[in-house]
Amino acid sequence: MLKSNLSSRRSEKYSNHPILLIHSGAIGDLLLTRPAIKAVRRCYPQSMFLACGYRDRLKLLQEDCALHGLLSLDDLPISPLFQRDLHPEKPPLPFLAGFHLIISWFGAGNEEFRENLNHLKEKSQIIVASSRPPQDWNRHASEYYLEAISPLGLNEEVRVFDKLII
Repeated sequence: MLKSNLSSRRSEKYSNHPILLIHSGAIGDLLLTRPAIKAVRRCYPQSMFLACGYRDRLKLLQEDCALHGLLSLDDLPISPLFQRDLHPEKPPLPFLAGFHLIISWFGAGNEEFRENLNHLKEKSQIIVASSRPPQDWNRHASEYYLEAISPLGLNEEVRVFDKLII
């Protein structure tokens, strides 16, 4: 459960810094991230939100989650993140360094991906989680995505399960 107070990392000075969401999963998995995305949006109402994944799927959440822009996986040269010993100045790391917060429901199973994103920890808060709940997960899948963002320290008040209108 997400019971702690808002993270000290989320101060007013960061309220308008950009946030990147990465999700390359199926439509159903993407839709189940909606409560988590909306919880982050409620905590960072002035921030620019970009989402990276399959653009046609992300369009389903663009208006509802107030996403400012959509990037296809082809737009963001993400494949270098799967290489060993990626130099911090090599793309896409300089681009990614411009984000205050990166939440990736993509690449969690790849050690190089996680290590390369860790190069950004001095400038950005990074959360990497699987795009699907583990096999033994016994709660609703949307709870898994909310649990994944628990390092942000979000209050229960930001968790709202409202209807999605497409």
